[in-house]
Parts: sequence; structure tokens; C-alpha cells
Amino acid sequence: MVVYADILFIVNFVSSYIMLALIGKIIVKSKMKIWRLCLASAVGGVAAVVIFSREIPLLISYTLRALSAIIMVFTAFYEQKRQILNQIIWLTALSGMLIAAMILLAMLTRNATLAVIKSGVVYFNLPYKIFLPMLALSYIAVTIFLKFMQARRRKRLYNVTITHRGKKITVTALFDSGNMLREPVTGKGVSLVEWGKAGELFENPCEYDELLGRAEEMKLWAVPYHGIEMRGGIIPAFLADAIAVPEENKVIAGHFIGLYGGRLSAHDEYNALLNSALL
Repeated sequence: MVVYADILFIVNFVSSYIMLALIGKIIVKSKMKIWRLCLASAVGGVAAVVIFSREIPLLISYTLRALSAIIMVFTAFYEQKRQILNQIIWLTALSGMLIAAMILLAMLTRNATLAVIKSGVVYFNLPYKIFLPMLALSYIAVTIFLKFMQARRRKRLYNVTITHRGKKITVTALFDSGNMLREPVTGKGVSLVEWGKAGELFENPCEYDELLGRAEEMKLWAVPYHGIEMRGGIIPAFLADAIAVPEENKVIAGHFIGLYGGRLSAHDEYNALLNSALL
């Protein structure tokens, strides 16, 4: 099959744009800059042309593909670069899904022989009257899947029991895959609990604003954070003896609990956010 560089570039530019736009709209939930999306998609298109047009070893071609994915995500989501790993994983997953969906549709239309894959790069030599409807249907399928996954994630509520110095509390916690907060010294994940609930674990609870001043007395850690409805700063945290998640049949020892001074849920559906590394 003859591979045309212009068609190859356009196919991968469009598919990259679609995937990045979906990640931005559904996963990151942030307004995207069109020029960044176009630039990132162009990187994907150029990488595809280089991989197809050159006879390079398989390992190098996959390395180039992975490198282009990192550059694409960093370019498109520069403002959210702290979550770059999460976005790269989503881009890789969506790329595989989109390719699979289009190949399946090509098979159903008996045009599968006109699709070629090399090192994760796909080339479709199809008439635009067939290619465009396939692309639209694939986009719809991937969008529905992403929204379904987001809906499931939003509903992942757990009854979590936290043990600290012989005392216990049970809180309703939301598993938050976007919570990747870590204590910088130990590298351990940090879940968040409202101080109104976590205060029951301490002998002499105080006002939230006084916690950092009493950090030594209460054996609290100072954890730098970014987000949580405010600008970056320091959040007090303690090392819990254990956290039990009955629904997952798990008991985790030595997990950090960050103390949050406000409400984590507008409608009091939950009082805690579980760290993405916890489950």
C-alpha cells in the first residue's frame, strides 16, 4: 500500500485533536486554548509521518511515539502540567480505543485492508465519505465511554474508618483519582478529611486556623498542596494508625490524613477525599 504523507498527517492531526479535546473537556474539565491543541496535534501528525516514512528500529519508533505523546500532553495542558502523568495515561488509552473503534468500523464496512498500523500510528487509506462518518462514530463511542467512566468515578463513595491513637471515626469518603497529593518527605499519599470530623480523633481539638501553630504539640505534618478550591499553600496532616475500607476489604496502615478546614462536598454527600494511590 502506498502511504501518502499528507493524508497520514491529516488523519493523525485530527485524531490527536479529538483525543486531546476530549481529555480537556471531560477529564481535566478546563477551557482549552485552541492554538495549544492545534500545536500539540501537529506534533502527533509530524511524529506519525516520521515513523511511517523512515525505516527505523521498532524500539526507537515506539520511543519516538512515547516522546511525542509526552510533548503533546505538555503542550496542550501546560497549565495543568502537575497532572501530566494522568493525562498521558488517558491519551494512551484513548488512542488505543479510537484506533480499535475505527478498525472495527472499517471491518464492518469491509475496508479493513485499507488500514495500516505501525508502532501505534494508524493510517487509513479510505475515501473521505467513509472515513469522516467512521471518525464521527468513533468520537461518539469514545465520548460515551469517558462520560460513563466519569459517572462511575463520581459515585465511588466509601464508608472509611480512621484509627488514630486509640480513637476511631467513620466518614463517608469519595475516591478521587485526581487527588495525587503526597507528603514530600516520605512520598506517601495524603487523603483529605474535613477538620469538623477529624477533630474527634484529638484530645484537645482547636479551631482550624490554630492547627499549624500547634503542629508540634499535636504531632502534625505540614504538607504543601496546590488546588483544593484555593491557591497553593500548606495543609496540616497527621499519620493515621490505620484506614479501613470495608467495601474494598482493605486496611491500610500508616496513611497520611490532610485536615481540610472547609466542606469537601457542597451537599454533604461525603466528608473525605481518598488519595488516588490508596485503592
